Amino acid sequence: YQRRVRAAGGPATSLVRFPDVDIYTDGIVGAHGGSGMSSIGGTLRLGELLKGSGPVRHVLKINLDSVNYYPGGSPASHRWPAQTADSCAPGCYTGKNPALTMGSLVALNTSIDIDKLGFETEPGRSLAWTFQNYGAYIVDS
Repeated sequence: YQRRVRAAGGPATSLVRFPDVDIYTDGIVGAHGGSGMSSIGGTLRLGELLKGSGPVRHVLKINLDSVNYYPGGSPASHRWPAQTADSCAPGCYTGKNPALTMGSLVALNTSIDIDKLGFETEPGRSLAWTFQNYGAYIVDS
């Protein structure tokens, strides 16, 4: 959660200032406070959900409630490409699955037939396809 604020006449920003990152680097490091990962990578853009746009063809990013993350203790509270874990870790993490940490890539199993899941919208089915074919990195809580 990064609440946006607008300084008098200034640009919108978050309550926490992160260092500038050169966009011509590997694109891993960024302003997601929980993981230190990119704020741009994995972003879902509006045009990707419009009718007829087809499936989203890139990895996504997701935020989960921190109680689901495995506590592990630093550095086991996160994995590459995450640079770190929440500042409350491992105390606020109570999950049981050691594979579920900040930076984990999660996906729908390919054995799941997404056409049988009953999606009512094209964007819903498109996101399911993307989660199955590209997955999503856990970037924050």
